[in-house]
Amino acid sequence: MKKKLLLFILNLICFCIFAGGYEDSKTIDANKVANFNITLQKEIITVSTHKGNDIHVISETNDKSIFPIVELENNTLTIRSTEYQLIEKGICYISLMLPEKYTANNFTLTNNYGKLHIKQLNAKSVSLNPGPNNLLENITADYFEIPIPDEADVNITYLDCKEIKISLVSGNLNISLRKIPEKKSHISSKHGNLNVSFPTNEKFTINTKSFNSKCINNLNNSVTNWIREGNIYKHNGGGVEIELQTYTGDIIIDKTIWSKKCKKRWFPLKQHFGRQNIHYTKKYLLSFL
Repeated sequence: MKKKLLLFILNLICFCIFAGGYEDSKTIDANKVANFNITLQKEIITVSTHKGNDIHVISETNDKSIFPIVELENNTLTIRSTEYQLIEKGICYISLMLPEKYTANNFTLTNNYGKLHIKQLNAKSVSLNPGPNNLLENITADYFEIPIPDEADVNITYLDCKEIKISLVSGNLNISLRKIPEKKSHISSKHGNLNVSFPTNEKFTINTKSFNSKCINNLNNSVTNWIREGNIYKHNGGGVEIELQTYTGDIIIDKTIWSKKCKKRWFPLKQHFGRQNIHYTKKYLLSFL
């Protein structure tokens, strides 16, 4: 009932406030795509899956000069901003839809100042450089990395990767693991808190280190204030080592909580997008429900 009411309100806002707009849709044979190279500036992009067999790239904008460039060459699908993307009032929403059973070889995405929501993604290698607004869900990969992005809080849920390397310069990291990595992994933020949740039915070893902060371990109800030289915790006898490191920022260890329903998230329309851009934000807002 609440969702129907929200849909009605959003449609009414779009009808009353915004007129016009541009849309571009491209369909690509998934068998012709092995890699993704996505380089954006301030777009709003959602990555999701569907039951079909093709890859769809759907773009909506209030200025057709800022449609992203979409190219397929040598089995690599490239999506990148145009040179006009820095138009102050321009806004561009991109939906990348992949087949449910599709697995990419390499998936690389940079979105420095935009908004990123990954609902589901399967790839052998994933490299992300997200902007300050992001939600990364249900990513399955052999290798996953976030290699030193600009200042940003990063939110990851149900990550299932064999090897993880995340290095933040400044920003808090909230991450829940669906499975323990098979290889030694490293998660760090130089200036920011780490909140990492683990599946408690598995074996693993956590090595925490911080120059100026503490470790709060909710798996054994302990608080360790001095961890400059490292602190080892072995769960169920120990297993693959995961390094958690900060310079200034607490490290919080918790258990992964399983939920079939994603939490609903709401963003004030005016604060995030402005009145003139509400038409293009409807799908984005609904993607978080």
